Amino acid sequence: MAGDRPAARMQLVEIADPDEDVPPGPASSRARPPRARTPGDGPSPAGAPRLPGWAWALAAVLVLLVAAAAVATGAVARRADARADRLAQVPGFVRALDHTPREVWRTAVPHRYGTVLAAGGTLVTVSDVTGTWTVTGRDPATGGAAWAQEVVEVSRAGFETVSVVCLPGPAASTLLVCGWVEPGVVYGRRQTPEPVVPVTRLVAFDATSGEPVGAWQVRDRLVGVDRVGDDLVVATATADRRVRVERRAGADGTLRWGVTSQDELVTTDGSRPDPRLEVGEDLVVLTGTSTAVLDAADGERLSGSASGRQLLVVPLTAGGFASWASTGDARLHDADGEIRAEVVGLPARLSADDRSSDALLVDLGRRVVAVDPDDGAQRWEQVVPLSPVAVVDGVVVLGGDVGVGAVDAADGTVLWQQRVPQVVPFAPVTDGLVVVGPEPARGGGWALVGRGLRDGVRAWSVSLPDDARGLDVVGGRMVVRTPDEAVVLG
Repeated sequence: MAGDRPAARMQLVEIADPDEDVPPGPASSRARPPRARTPGDGPSPAGAPRLPGWAWALAAVLVLLVAAAAVATGAVARRADARADRLAQVPGFVRALDHTPREVWRTAVPHRYGTVLAAGGTLVTVSDVTGTWTVTGRDPATGGAAWAQEVVEVSRAGFETVSVVCLPGPAASTLLVCGWVEPGVVYGRRQTPEPVVPVTRLVAFDATSGEPVGAWQVRDRLVGVDRVGDDLVVATATADRRVRVERRAGADGTLRWGVTSQDELVTTDGSRPDPRLEVGEDLVVLTGTSTAVLDAADGERLSGSASGRQLLVVPLTAGGFASWASTGDARLHDADGEIRAEVVGLPARLSADDRSSDALLVDLGRRVVAVDPDDGAQRWEQVVPLSPVAVVDGVVVLGGDVGVGAVDAADGTVLWQQRVPQVVPFAPVTDGLVVVGPEPARGGGWALVGRGLRDGVRAWSVSLPDDARGLDVVGGRMVVRTPDEAVVLG
């Protein structure tokens, strides 16, 4: 049957090596005959080159690498945002920016305590520019007014000055409490009026809506007032020249507790200053001719001094407090007032502390000493003409009249210092990435400069208003204060 089939024919077949260089010449001389197309074939433009298998594998690897890099970048960004949010919730810290800060809005407010504050996600301002003291809740990002409440008219001729103050509380709290002392009549020298005790009026608002939530008043002469949580601590003078300290609900004045000083602390003729009231999260300190340290929760006396002797008292971040008299070393106290150790000096009051170091920092002039919070033992000492301002990520931020700097919180090693030839007008702040403080500008005046937390490298610089008087951190935002304006940076 072999003769019935066609004779086998040999054909010349050329096998193309993909790694072989193609010699110059017409493409048709090297092209392979196209195979027959089937209905399932996709489009194949004429002349499109065919990629070898290794090229497709390389492309797939590159795609995976790009995708992995995008995922990693997103994860890093999310961690950075979470860290920035976490730090911004700690009082005194700026929320980190991913750009050079710039002015985003400004408004007219007097440069006084209690005229710019954060409450319930709102930035609250207090101003009298319209002739009426007005409390305004603003969008922190734009400055737009979400609500406004007129509180009291400015003083008329013949009356003492009236000033409205809103007492800063926890930034997350939606309760806003503001107050003022009713102005008395200004009398001439020949007039001898009967003594009149001015009434202190307090009003409370919902910080998110501006709606009033309560009002109350204090009829005894006010010595001091401050806020703890959603309550107020109020100190008033009694008829027998003592001082009554009370904790009351901020919204309606409901009494929580009250104590009266043992000594006479006030005078009727103003021959000596009134006592000083200081309120912390856990402590209430009343200092006059003597000092009393009270538990903020129930008014219990924790410590104090005899008549004629004063104490300086500093609350400690981890609980308890430190006290110092004019003679002897400072003492560390537990939360119940018990003395646990002596230290070389009073620990510094930090504007911001993330608790990344448990050491207590003592400012001794041109020396900073770190001591153990339990037994007062010295951990390190560094000679530096600056004072502790903040602690973040294991770094102590320093500031003072001559400049700014940073040291390692673990051993006191100086990380960097930046000296300036002029007296620095206000202390630096930080977001945990950069230290922000004033430095002389090249053309005169002052600039706000950001320097790396650990290396001091200049990251950015922005000019400050010629009449800048301070830099506050309000709800995680930097607010430059002038005598009559608040300038919000973002």
